[in-house]
Amino acid sequence: MYFLNYLFRKLEQIPVLAVATIQEEQLNDYPQLADLVAEWTASGYATLTVVPLERAHVGEYVRKMAVAGRQPDDSIVGRLFQLTGGNPFFLREALSLITQAPESRTTAEAVPPRADAILRRRLARADEMTLRFLRSASVVLDTSEELAPIADVMEAETRDAITALNKACELRLMREGQHGEVSFVHSLMQREVYGEMGTNQRRYLHRRAGEWFERSRALASAAFHFEQANEVEAMVRAGYRAASQAERAGMYHTALMLYQKLRPHMEIEELGPHLAEVLIVLGDWDEAGRLIGLLPVEDSRVRLLRSELQFVRGNFEAAQTEAEMALIGSSAERIHVLICLADIALYLGDFSEAQRYGNSALEIASAPESSPRRNSSAATSGEPMLVSAMRWNSWRIFPKPIVTA
Repeated sequence: MYFLNYLFRKLEQIPVLAVATIQEEQLNDYPQLADLVAEWTASGYATLTVVPLERAHVGEYVRKMAVAGRQPDDSIVGRLFQLTGGNPFFLREALSLITQAPESRTTAEAVPPRADAILRRRLARADEMTLRFLRSASVVLDTSEELAPIADVMEAETRDAITALNKACELRLMREGQHGEVSFVHSLMQREVYGEMGTNQRRYLHRRAGEWFERSRALASAAFHFEQANEVEAMVRAGYRAASQAERAGMYHTALMLYQKLRPHMEIEELGPHLAEVLIVLGDWDEAGRLIGLLPVEDSRVRLLRSELQFVRGNFEAAQTEAEMALIGSSAERIHVLICLADIALYLGDFSEAQRYGNSALEIASAPESSPRRNSSAATSGEPMLVSAMRWNSWRIFPKPIVTA
């Protein structure tokens, strides 16, 4: 750099274009170098900051570098942009990893070797408090961008977490959004931090994260972290509640994913009815039928499921028979069975029978002593059941079609 300083002085009156590049972080490590750059800027030399590529430019670069004319799909472009943050060097290294070993597909732990050396050098500049923050963030940011869980996981006061975040941002390891959201500068940095930790440390931090999310009632996130911490019992507890919540909210694909994750850890008699119900709603009737076949034949919940499955397949008589059998032995599911029977009666054109079943469901749902328990196996809140029953109340008001002159 001192030679460049000498050269620039000699070339002041000569029309020559000289270009020199330097990593900005080196200016922080070497004050003399920063002084030279400041002197050149003051002398009129132009200083340009190379910013990360935007997503569109990442796509253009990836498509131009595609091997053998194979055009990568948009998901690969998005993945590379998230992975590298648009950093040209990391982008080239990540793309090289894919083209040389296509089976890698930038797996969750993979960091290109040359990029790994640079990332390690950058992390070496962080103090111990900042490293604690980075490790906690590498665990939490899979499920949340909030500062609060990071502070809790690292067992620090909020003010100390903010100080560590500011230092991490100063070192260009992390970013803070305008709404307070926290993120790494790119996913490669998060991978590097996470990968440097041992298994026991990861599990400890994931367990603390799971506990925080469970207290905050973010149950799906809690289940994820408990799973990573190898805390099976806690994962099942949080995952079951999260799946039930998703099912009640109509988020059936989420519920299906969570129930299937729990399946190896729960008895089929307990989990099966919920899983079968979701499969029926999502239209996977063959799988629902196979699952129902594994459940106790005489159980009222199972009879109701068989009735629902026959109903969606258009076999209304068989659906009615199963529902009537379920009504005989049902207590907790009685309102569901009555509504199911009312639906079947409507499809069969027996309006008076539909009215009778609907009114019975409404009477039971309206009685305080028979309101469904929040933690019952039905996994259905009282309000939706009451609303479902109330739709039959219109038969009381308009038992016959309204005729206008």
